Amino acid sequence: MMMRGLGMCGAVGGAVILSRSGLGHIGTSAPVATSAQCAAKPPNSTKLVTLSRDLRQRVLAVNTAALADADKEGLRVMDARLRPIRPGQPFVGVARTVRCFNDFLTVIKGLAESVPGEVLVIDTQQSTRTVVGELFGTESKRRGLEAIVLDGPCRDTAQLAEMDLPVHITGVRPISGTANKIYATQVAVQCGGVVVEPGDVVIGDDDGIVVCSVEQLTTILPAAEAIVAAEEQLLQGMKAGVPLLDQLNFDEHYAAVARGDHTSKLQFKGAQIQ
Repeated sequence: MMMRGLGMCGAVGGAVILSRSGLGHIGTSAPVATSAQCAAKPPNSTKLVTLSRDLRQRVLAVNTAALADADKEGLRVMDARLRPIRPGQPFVGVARTVRCFNDFLTVIKGLAESVPGEVLVIDTQQSTRTVVGELFGTESKRRGLEAIVLDGPCRDTAQLAEMDLPVHITGVRPISGTANKIYATQVAVQCGGVVVEPGDVVIGDDDGIVVCSVEQLTTILPAAEAIVAAEEQLLQGMKAGVPLLDQLNFDEHYAAVARGDHTSKLQFKGAQIQ
């Protein structure tokens, strides 16, 4: 009997940066690491990171664009290949990493080791066969995981789209991998063009996925919150009939940049916009 999602026989176990308005820009991704660089980093299976309820709520109240603009150079931003199966499901959680290739046995191990509040981050090393489907999505939801981020193909997308579980993937294929090879869990992996370490914070929404440490998140979050607040003021002003340019020092800033003055800053009500 063919098991759905697995493809195997038998049973299985201060500065304000406008992002939403388009005036800001998404920060650059961290340098892409090679598989050898990831493999050279030792396992970190004992590291247990948790996020407080307050921190989760604050993160979900902003967005990845604001976070990326709050740290344009240091934040790790996954590339655009990763897209959500179902839009409108923002998430934040702690990375639980898996590395595999055309085989999902290690994905099962990663699920077995996972704890609530984590995001399953899977580096398939350019696999051409799927390692995630409806069964793994259902088990992830049952275990209290926040999301699955899969750098590789997926299947059972219609069923996964009905779940209250964010699943971001790079492609879709109906053929599954094998279940007889052991790879690695809780090691540094490459996902979406950036390195993800066990215990990193993974944040995603319809605009993409960003990765950082807990310490970095707590540092940049106030700036991201300020960005969202500033954008909301701009939007409210425009809804009230105030032109966007009337809320910015655009003319002065543009003229200064044209003169070669790159110290000038675009400003909104006294706040600098980088």
